[in-house]
Amino acid sequence: MRTSTSTWHGGAVGLRRLSSPPAAHCYYNYRPRLCHQLSFPYHHGKKWRSVHTSVSIVKNRRGRARANSNAEATSSWDEKPYEVLPSGKIVYLDEQDVVAFLDPPKELIPLDPSSYNPAAYLWKKIEDIPEERRHRLLTLLKPRLISRAWEIAGTRYDNAKLANKSASSLLSNGNGTNSLEMWNCRTNGGPFPISWIKFFQKAIFHHKDGNTYGRLIGGSLMAGIFSSFSPLYFTVREVNEVLSTEQPCDLSYEFGDGLLDLSEYPQGFPKPAKHPWPFNDQVVIYVRHMGPGVLVGQAWQEGEAVQQVPKKLCVWALSLLYGEWFAFLVPSLWTCSWPHLHRQSSLMNGVDDSSNYMKVAVISDPQLMDRTSLRLPPKSLVLEIAQFYTDLYMRRAFLASILPFNPDIILFLGDYFDGGPILSDEEWLESLGRFRHIFDLNMLQQSANVKVYFLDGNHDIGYAAFNSRMPEVIRRYEKEFGARNYRFTLGKVNFIAIDAQTLDGNKQSDLTSATWNFVRNVSMDVDSTPRVLLTHIPLYRPDSTACSAHRSSPIINQRISRSAHDQEILYQNYITEKSTDELLDFIRPALVLSGHDHDQCTITHMAKYGAVTEHSVGTVSWQQGNLYPSFMLLSASNFTLPNGSTPEDAISTHLCFLPVQTFIYIWYLSLFAMTLIILLLPANEVFIFRKFGDLIGYIRSLINFSSFSNGMKEKKEDENCEYETIWDAEGNMHLIRKDSQAPKTHPDERILIERGNAVMRSKARKQIMQESDSSTPSEVNIHIGIDGLVKLPARTTKSTVRMVIRRLLRAFQAITIIAAINVPLYVLLLFKDWIDK
Repeated sequence: MRTSTSTWHGGAVGLRRLSSPPAAHCYYNYRPRLCHQLSFPYHHGKKWRSVHTSVSIVKNRRGRARANSNAEATSSWDEKPYEVLPSGKIVYLDEQDVVAFLDPPKELIPLDPSSYNPAAYLWKKIEDIPEERRHRLLTLLKPRLISRAWEIAGTRYDNAKLANKSASSLLSNGNGTNSLEMWNCRTNGGPFPISWIKFFQKAIFHHKDGNTYGRLIGGSLMAGIFSSFSPLYFTVREVNEVLSTEQPCDLSYEFGDGLLDLSEYPQGFPKPAKHPWPFNDQVVIYVRHMGPGVLVGQAWQEGEAVQQVPKKLCVWALSLLYGEWFAFLVPSLWTCSWPHLHRQSSLMNGVDDSSNYMKVAVISDPQLMDRTSLRLPPKSLVLEIAQFYTDLYMRRAFLASILPFNPDIILFLGDYFDGGPILSDEEWLESLGRFRHIFDLNMLQQSANVKVYFLDGNHDIGYAAFNSRMPEVIRRYEKEFGARNYRFTLGKVNFIAIDAQTLDGNKQSDLTSATWNFVRNVSMDVDSTPRVLLTHIPLYRPDSTACSAHRSSPIINQRISRSAHDQEILYQNYITEKSTDELLDFIRPALVLSGHDHDQCTITHMAKYGAVTEHSVGTVSWQQGNLYPSFMLLSASNFTLPNGSTPEDAISTHLCFLPVQTFIYIWYLSLFAMTLIILLLPANEVFIFRKFGDLIGYIRSLINFSSFSNGMKEKKEDENCEYETIWDAEGNMHLIRKDSQAPKTHPDERILIERGNAVMRSKARKQIMQESDSSTPSEVNIHIGIDGLVKLPARTTKSTVRMVIRRLLRAFQAITIIAAINVPLYVLLLFKDWIDK
């Protein structure tokens, strides 16, 4: 069941008879300000879904408007107080009063909001504006004030005399004396394609069957052509409340399917046709009278059974498709590529063929969660869930983000398990099975096209103090992953992998001496082939050394912990400075690749023979302290470098980022919370989407900053402005803006009554207090301030308990339908990625 809500506002239009030429205007300003009320109340066997829309419609007599169009300059209206804009345009203050009343300055707050009826004052103000000028409210009112007008119009029902008034002579006179009314209308937003409709016309007419009908007419040329083929007819009925919300109202425009079977229509009206979407889905507009010739309303939508599922709930399905599938395709489709494709060098005589490079995908620190990761029992449900979703993320990243690049080599930089050194053989084998499944190693190792290389990490074998006491940990690692110190050649590039955990150990230990012997043997090769040093632990760097812009976490400084027993290393962030210098001098690498830090970092080391770049690759897991998991693509040249080239020309890298899983889950939770709010508290739906609409409107205003409207006056929210209330000779009150830095002084005015920045002259106040109009007894208070949150009348037809139960049932039914559609989709996406290919 869907509820999309939008507000719409109509402007001044002519009241026309059928004999008059059809030229009425209905303007809708539909901005995407939707209120999705997800409700499933029953009414006469139907379920209703709402599309909240505020509408304001202003009318005048067309003939009179045309007759007075040339006489406005000499009408009595010219005697009203006005303000002359810099452009020379005259803005009458009575019209501005309506705008200021709907959108009052923050300084004007009523001391006693219950002492006046806002709708009564608004009605009086609109009544003071001649019919031929009421259409100006369409341009003076901001679209966001239409929802405000709906709220204020709701207070009209507190005044019995005012509640019986009507904005339309046709709607208040059932004998059909006026057979046709034409209205100018404006909307303040709505769903596509209604959002394209900003200004349009509305016609209301009596039929000889005794009922009242209406039609929406497009304002633009294209909309007019479209409405001639698919006219939007509706039935006008008197109602007392908005269904589902029980808010008071006067009328309803029921669109139905549009196939009205009437014997005759007003002259020039086309025959009915089935309504297009979204009007074909039982749209109903509820209307309130706001003033003479002014209406404001809300649009809702009704439907049957499964058809009630809101189209906008597809945001759940779209969110799942993106978060569980498409987000992992983004790196291979858009954001990442092999670095050699971007090289603009003249290598190989300008020929940049992919066959001239070996492609390497570098992955670091999967660090599979186990019983050592969290302080939880080994087989607890929470730990199992955490393991599953962490493993699932890395499997999706590998299958959807990394493998589509078709690498020749998969290179792992260590830390495959979290508690590898202290896991029992049974636990270690279980983690190994998960690791092989996540990265599809069974398939890769059987493939002749892809080779896999491994580098040991401290979470795999431990540091020197640990592996010297537990040599069986080293043996089981080597049995599965191979030697810890080795070298291999890809194309014309040599890769040197070392066991960094043993480098700073006791020089007399077998493990440490074996690593350094391997390093010295490599240094004896007098080969000019570029070298890449592979080490799990990064090389030494001074404290607070800045990383590249890709790093998201603070810099980690050097920290080394040693055993008190034999001074063996228990933990270290970086290789020591001495070992680092020796490594660089012996191996002379053109590039260094490391992991261990879990975050991305690129630094340059100054060795004796020149500068060396080191890339620390971030973790591929989203549970290891890095919001932005990553991997690296490396291109190694497969050809001999020409004379004059440097070793770095043979090697190029590109850091690639994976989806931010944390943000995806936060979006899921936010979407769930918004769904519950909309289901349980429909009134907040307007607020949520109004704020979203305000944000979109603000962005649009920044984009279109250079384009201004044609001198239309709008109230400015300026802290340097004050607002003053003044009265004319007839005792009418007006709110005018003045510059606070240059306030006007009145030496002869001795007694002033002030509150905030609003100033009221005592003489005028006394004069207003003597007025005796019973319908607007508190007009002075109204313009001194208006409460920003006008309260609608309390519910009287149903108890609060019934309302709560009703909303809970609607929420449960809506959630059931959402789950019925999206849970199977989610499960399908889970198993699609989890099962073996």
